[in-house]
Amino acid sequence: MVGGTSGHLGGEVLRVQAGLPLTHVPYSGSGPAWADLPGGRVDMVLDNIQAALPHQQAGRVRILAVSGQDRLALLPDTPTLWERLPGYLVHSWNGIAGLAGLPPEIAARLSGLIATAMRGATLRARYAELGMEIPAPSPAHFAGFIGEQLAFWQRVIAGTNIRLE
Repeated sequence: MVGGTSGHLGGEVLRVQAGLPLTHVPYSGSGPAWADLPGGRVDMVLDNIQAALPHQQAGRVRILAVSGQDRLALLPDTPTLWERLPGYLVHSWNGIAGLAGLPPEIAARLSGLIATAMRGATLRARYAELGMEIPAPSPAHFAGFIGEQLAFWQRVIAGTNIRLE
């Protein structure tokens, strides 16, 4: 995968935690990696479910595991890496952020509107089709989560000597 992406870093965590002899193969994007996997030029690809699922549905690859502690409703027979390697908890996530100086009343209004949209059946169904889950954290919880993620990835990068080139 592209250096420094969640696929690259997640692979480094997997390599270290599982003691596997993995070698990162840098790509300019996930498309070429997915072309190389069925062709046998690489043995595995770590990427998000939205990128992997079409390849499995077309019969070109098989998803061996998903990240997170819980199996995806979309792939209930696919184990999690956590099941096979307790402690492995690397996953992609998305969030919405505003400027640091955003007035609190505007931030609260936006947060409320987003929370309402996330509870809607249409959005929930679309996320489920994509294999995504919708958490319902508060802005304060999300800010804490981002801080935890930054600290985790800083340790991973320092511990594996990853350098951007």
